[in-house]
Amino acid sequence: MKKKLNYFCIALASVLVCLLCSNGAQTYAAGSVSSSVSSVSGEIGETKTVDVTISSSEEIWATELILSYDPEMVEITGGVDTSAAGTARLIDTGTYSTKTFSISVKILKNGSSELSVSEGSKVCNIGGEYMQVYGSSGLITGITQENYSGDNSLSSLEISPGSLYPSFSSDTTSYSVSVENSCERLAVSAYANDDNASVSVSGTYLSVGTNYIYVTVTAENGEQRTYTLRVTRAAGESETQQEESQTPEESTEDGGQLVNVSVNGTEFIISDDFAMHPLPSGFSEADYEYGGQSVKAGVGYSGKVVIMYLDAVISSGQSGFYVYDSVSKTFSRYNEIQQPQISYIILPVTSSMELPSGYRIEEAQINGVNVSVLKGSSDEYCVFYGINSDGISGWYSYDYKYNTIQRFFAFPDTIKSQSEAQGVSADADNSGFFSGSMFWKIISLASAAVAVISIITACVCAAKASKNGKIARELVGGSFDDDEDIFEDDEDSLEDENYYDEDFADGENDEYENTEIENEASSPETSDDSVELLDISELSEDKDNNTR
Repeated sequence: MKKKLNYFCIALASVLVCLLCSNGAQTYAAGSVSSSVSSVSGEIGETKTVDVTISSSEEIWATELILSYDPEMVEITGGVDTSAAGTARLIDTGTYSTKTFSISVKILKNGSSELSVSEGSKVCNIGGEYMQVYGSSGLITGITQENYSGDNSLSSLEISPGSLYPSFSSDTTSYSVSVENSCERLAVSAYANDDNASVSVSGTYLSVGTNYIYVTVTAENGEQRTYTLRVTRAAGESETQQEESQTPEESTEDGGQLVNVSVNGTEFIISDDFAMHPLPSGFSEADYEYGGQSVKAGVGYSGKVVIMYLDAVISSGQSGFYVYDSVSKTFSRYNEIQQPQISYIILPVTSSMELPSGYRIEEAQINGVNVSVLKGSSDEYCVFYGINSDGISGWYSYDYKYNTIQRFFAFPDTIKSQSEAQGVSADADNSGFFSGSMFWKIISLASAAVAVISIITACVCAAKASKNGKIARELVGGSFDDDEDIFEDDEDSLEDENYYDEDFADGENDEYENTEIENEASSPETSDDSVELLDISELSEDKDNNTR
C-alpha cells in the first residue's frame, strides 16, 4: 500500500511540473511569492554558493524558477536541473511557505554580474493555483588580487618530431606542422613565462590529414591565451602513390599562417579543409580576403552570402559554418531553412535596424540554432531578418507550428500599438478603409449627412404646410385667420356663418333648419369640393395638434 502511495505522489508531482512548464496563459491566485538572491564575491576560478530564497503567505506545493546570468562571467556548476546559454532552470515539489535553494557558481572573470530570478518563473499553491512571482537579483563579483599576474604567455614551445612554422615567438599563437605518416602522436613541450601560470595541451593524437593541437596558458588571475598547432599527418603508401601521380600545381601544401577569429568570446580558427567540412548546397569555394589574409570561403545566394568554417579552439561544439558580414566585420552562426522551392538564411537582427513599434528583439531557437528574432503579441510566430536563395533580403515570418515561411509585408502589432498611443497610424491608414482614425471620420461624416437631411425634410414639411394653409384660405373665400381662436368658436357661431341663410327669420321651426343643414352636408356640389374639404380637414388636424 505504501509503495502504491509513493507512485501516486510521484505521478501527481510529475503532472504538476508539466503544468508549471506549460506555456499557456496563467491566472494568479490571491497570494504572491517574493524571492531573494544572495550576493557573493571570490577570486577568479573560485566556486561559491549563492542562496536563492522564495517566500509566500500561502503554502507552496510546486516551484519552477528560471535563473538568468552572464555565462562569460560565471558558470553554474550545481544546484539546478538544467543550465545553458545564460539560463538555468530549477524545479522543486513539496509543501512549504519558505525555502532556500543553494546554487554553486564558478567565478570566471574579474568584475561583477547579476544572477536573477527572471520572468517565466512559476509557483503553485497547495490548491494548484498559480501565484505571482516577484523577481530579484544578487551580485556575483570576481576579485583579482593586486599581486596576481596576468602573464599568460609561453616562454618556450617545442614539438617532436617535426618543426614549427614559423619559428616560435611568445607573441605568435598559430603554427603549422608537417609530420610523416608513421607519426601517430606529437610530443609537445610547453612552458609558461610565469611560474604561477598553468599550461594544458589537448589533441596530441594524430589522424591522417589535418589535426589541431591546442596549448592553453591560464594566468594567475585567470586570463587565458591559446596557442594553436595545425598538424598535417602524411597519407599512407596507397595514398602516397596517388599523390605522386598529381602534378605539382595540384599540391595543397601551403604551410601558411593560421587565421584566428573571436566570436562572442569564443576563439576560432578559419578552416580551409572543405573536404572534411563540405560546403552546403548552393555554395561554391572561393578565395576571400579577411584581415589582410587570403582564406577559403563559400559564396552563394546570388553571391550575396559569404560563409566560412570556424573551428573552435576549445569548445568543439561551437565549430561550424558562420556567415560573415563584410560591413560590420562580424560572424553569425549559419542557419539555413529549406522550403519546398526556396531556402532561407537567417541573419542577425541588430539595434541599428529600424524595428516596428510593438515588436521586441528576443532570442529564439529555429532549426536547432539560437537566433535573434522579433516577437510581437503572438507566440505562434516570429519575424526574422534574412535572405532567400533568390538573393532577396528582408523580413520574413516564421510559423512555429507548421515550420513555414512567408514574406512579411505588414506589422499588425504596430497598427495596434500606434493607434492606441497616437490615435493615428500610418500603418493603420494603409491597412484598411475602416481602420484607425478613418473609421471615426466616416462616422462623423455620416452623422453630419443625417443632420443635413433632417433639416431639409423639416423645411419641405414647413413649405407644404404653408401651401395647405394658402389653399384653405382660398376655399373659405376670404381672409383665413391662422390664429388659434378660429378653431375655438362654439358650434352656434359655426352654424350661423356656414349654414343659416339671412332670409330665415328668427322663430322658424327647428325641423326645417336641421333638414337644410343635413342636405348641405351630405350633398357636395362637385368632386373637386370634396378634395378641397379633405385638405381643410388635414389642416384642421395639424392646427389641433399644434394647439395641444
